[in-house]
Amino acid sequence: MKTEKLQQLILLLLTLIVGIYIVASVEFYDETKDMGESKEVRQQPYLASKLLLDRMGVATTIEYDYRRLFSDTPDAVIPQLDEAIILVDANAAISQRLGEELLSWVEGGGYLITAVNAEAFQDSFRANALLEKLGVGVHWLVDDQLALSKFDQKESILNDPNSHKIEVGLESSYRITLPEDSDIFYTVSNEDGYTLIQLEHGEGLITFVTETFIWNNQQLAQHDNAILLVSFLENMSHVYVFNPKEQAHWFILLYHYAAEFVWLVALLIAISLWQLASRFGPTMSLFETTQSYFTQHIKVAGDYYWQQGNQHLLLAEVRNHILLIVGNKWPGAKGAETQNIIQLLQELSGWSPDTINKLMFADNTLNQSQFTQCMKGLQQLRKML
Repeated sequence: MKTEKLQQLILLLLTLIVGIYIVASVEFYDETKDMGESKEVRQQPYLASKLLLDRMGVATTIEYDYRRLFSDTPDAVIPQLDEAIILVDANAAISQRLGEELLSWVEGGGYLITAVNAEAFQDSFRANALLEKLGVGVHWLVDDQLALSKFDQKESILNDPNSHKIEVGLESSYRITLPEDSDIFYTVSNEDGYTLIQLEHGEGLITFVTETFIWNNQQLAQHDNAILLVSFLENMSHVYVFNPKEQAHWFILLYHYAAEFVWLVALLIAISLWQLASRFGPTMSLFETTQSYFTQHIKVAGDYYWQQGNQHLLLAEVRNHILLIVGNKWPGAKGAETQNIIQLLQELSGWSPDTINKLMFADNTLNQSQFTQCMKGLQQLRKML
């Protein structure tokens, strides 16, 4: 009895030791799973800049349509003189009216930052009335024979408001150009030209940069891009970032803004098609069964023989012609027994012996429908030969 208790005690102790060892050796950790960018980040490329400026006490609004600027609509964006505007795409269309409104606002004391981002070796911005009026263009340091991937990208070095050197990743494969008589306030350049220009215009200031993508969600934390953004805008009460979206197809826009016009055009097209159809007559049936002149002749001849009571003459004529063809092609069939001829025609046509016997050798009285079917079968059999 004591031995059994001792064994149970030892087993319990061993179980306890093993359990403590297993628990002590288990390592707990938090699994990290990368979910990628959130939908909000994907939809707002400049969300990081907005959050940074908001934290600095500068209210920031991201807009997607240049046409809302200084418009007459209820949702118009009309910045005050102590506010700033950032235009992130130089290739987006800016009308002559909007360009004049922006210059007038800057002249009164507004602050405008605009990208001068060029594409496909372009040197001017014909769709952008603001840059066209100021004579802003670009000068490429590489030509279309040299791939951009082989061009050494260089950081632009400038001073922040405290005269500290900062580096930013501005586009360096081209340089900004301005007319010689421009009232330049500050520049960032080297022997190749300008990557950043500040231009005085009346009481306000216009800043041109080769790109504003340095302030998007992916590049804001690189180099000193965030420091440059804060140094430009920390004294502003409000900042409007205009990041225009690509416009929908012109037909969709037309239907959205003038659906009545689209329906009117569709109605006019339908009326025009109806008039053309009425002019040239009814539509032609494409599946109309056609008959050759020979088939029509056979049908008329069959009807005539039937009406005259001589249908057996036409049957005999066609049957004899079939036998003549068989005899000419297969001389051994001349004078052969009926069963042999039936077998030969069966092999040629694939029809049953009974069908061939009724067509070639039956002598029973036929009504008009049976006569027609018999003549049709004989004609098909003759064509096969």
